[in-house]
Amino acid sequence: MEDAFIHRDPDEKKLLDSLINYYSTSHSVYDRLKYIAFKDSAMSVPELLAIYEIVQSPIREVIMNRIIDVLESMPPSAMSDYIQSRLHFHTIRNQIDYLFLIIRNKHYYQAVALCESLLRSATLPIDRAKIRIAKLILLHQIDPRHFDLEAQALSNDPSFPLVREDWIHICAFHAYNQNDYDRAQLLFEEEIKNQRTFFPAILFLAHMHDPKIEFSQEVFCRYNIQDYPVEYQHLYTYFKMKFSHSSFSILESYLWNICRKEIKEFYPENIIIRLIHDELEWISENTGNRTKLYMFHQQFD
Repeated sequence: MEDAFIHRDPDEKKLLDSLINYYSTSHSVYDRLKYIAFKDSAMSVPELLAIYEIVQSPIREVIMNRIIDVLESMPPSAMSDYIQSRLHFHTIRNQIDYLFLIIRNKHYYQAVALCESLLRSATLPIDRAKIRIAKLILLHQIDPRHFDLEAQALSNDPSFPLVREDWIHICAFHAYNQNDYDRAQLLFEEEIKNQRTFFPAILFLAHMHDPKIEFSQEVFCRYNIQDYPVEYQHLYTYFKMKFSHSSFSILESYLWNICRKEIKEFYPENIIIRLIHDELEWISENTGNRTKLYMFHQQFD
């Protein structure tokens, strides 16, 4: 299990399922606790840390990976100094996942140091490729002038096929953020071919689309939106109403009362803030009423 975890073995889940099934039939408190840690997705970080303290390797790193997963699903404030002091990672895999977590939490300078350290120590091609994706995200956030050079270098690396989808995703957002809409559109069009990356790419394609021109229903309705998080579904519904020529008052009300309140559910927030801002601005240009736009500025500027 430890070897499979470290090397991202294709049979990793199968091995973990075997362990879970074994522990679930055990009558010892010790093994039962291990089983709960794997199976109960509702467990809190402190509860998982308590179990981590009494188990042994290789289970420790698997539980620590679950702790990272739980922290990723919570607001950045959940990772207190106390919890952070108790996070210990012995595998490159967990260190990489932690790197993405602290980037999401905007601990950029800590992330830069960890990123450089991991680039020196990682040996597996998949690990090095993921670290370079993290580096791209960091450049996008704090040093966008050097983003294109690093993106080009990664695209020419032999490990590129391992992270091609992630590369397209971050490059699409970067192009959009740099107002390079032609390149952003090409990259988002690549993303919507894959069900895993259909959202949020379809939202940005819809946002950049001329509302006077009909949006291809074959593209827009490619996948069942019920399979995606509700915050994506709501923005999708907004664009569906927009392309159905709903009134500006209905569109503005839906953006303000529904979509605006869910901005915190997105990462990165600033991209969705900009999308909603630009939609409110488009509505105000057509109605002459900038009240909601000004209120939006007051909340997010």
